[in-house]
Amino acid sequence: MGKNNPYSITTQETSVVFFLIGIIIMAIILTDPGFPMLAKFLMFIALMFFGISMITPNYAISKYNLNMFIDKITNPDFENWLRVTKNRTFAPQTVKKGVLGQSKGLVHGAKADIINRGDFTITLQNGNHALVKYDALSHNINFNHTLGWKLIRRKFGVLGSTAFIKAYESGKTEKRKLFKRREEKKETSEVTKVDKK
Repeated sequence: MGKNNPYSITTQETSVVFFLIGIIIMAIILTDPGFPMLAKFLMFIALMFFGISMITPNYAISKYNLNMFIDKITNPDFENWLRVTKNRTFAPQTVKKGVLGQSKGLVHGAKADIINRGDFTITLQNGNHALVKYDALSHNINFNHTLGWKLIRRKFGVLGSTAFIKAYESGKTEKRKLFKRREEKKETSEVTKVDKK
């Protein structure tokens, strides 16, 4: 395993090794002069189909960065991003770690580092850990916070100042409780003044 390689042996590499062993065995058979010509031709056609069946999935895994879902990361200097772009494209990546929670990623050839706050890490089915990353943010996404905003929206209708006004009117804010206490104190002080008179 190299220092710049997150995986020790990938699925693609294992597949290629087994395929090469098969090619060597078939090459020995095909070079045998006593083997019939029709059988050699059919074995050559079979070899082509074996190659297509091996190359197609391995190429797709490499092209679309799917190793994180298949192979276990063995190099602790790397971590995975479940990245969502601004145009809502899902683009998973394996990126290098930096200091103090930094993740050194590249987006279209440009630096796109984020800070891993450590508050929300997803575990994939193969045991790899991943961060959820959106291109517009400089840190990883915490779905618990997102859920909190969704619950506020459901309770009060909208976010922002209108939501605060509705929460204030329904007495759900600390500020409202504070004002209630002040109003109660004011009323009690006025009553005591009247009693004294």
